Amino acid sequence: MLNIKYDNIKGIKKNKTGSYYVSNPILLEEMIKSKNNNELTNDAVIMLTLLCENLSKKMYYKDPEYREDCISNAILDCLQYWRNFDPEKSKNPFAYFTSVATNGFAKQWRCLGKMKFPDSIMTSLSDENVFSI
Repeated sequence: MLNIKYDNIKGIKKNKTGSYYVSNPILLEEMIKSKNNNELTNDAVIMLTLLCENLSKKMYYKDPEYREDCISNAILDCLQYWRNFDPEKSKNPFAYFTSVATNGFAKQWRCLGKMKFPDSIMTSLSDENVFSI
């Protein structure tokens, strides 16, 4: 996991258990600032990173490296598709970026989980017939 100090960033709050979370209204404010500047603000990048890290805790990974790969891909997708969020259509950037990050996790998980099977298996059930499975 990334070692980022979240205490100094506006919009990131600590809950009763001590874990950090992103405030939706402040994330919306940062996205509007980013849209106006046509560049993501540093605080917005940190908020998206925290969102992806927290989302990764909902899943089980066989290997800690798989988790890091999935987090990286989810962050990459958030950074790639942030311009598609339209504050005029929706005032809920948290839902949008959670969906984008979830798709990023799924995309990376499919890449990591591909099994190495041959395209088809040839088998002979009799002397005359050869079947492909």
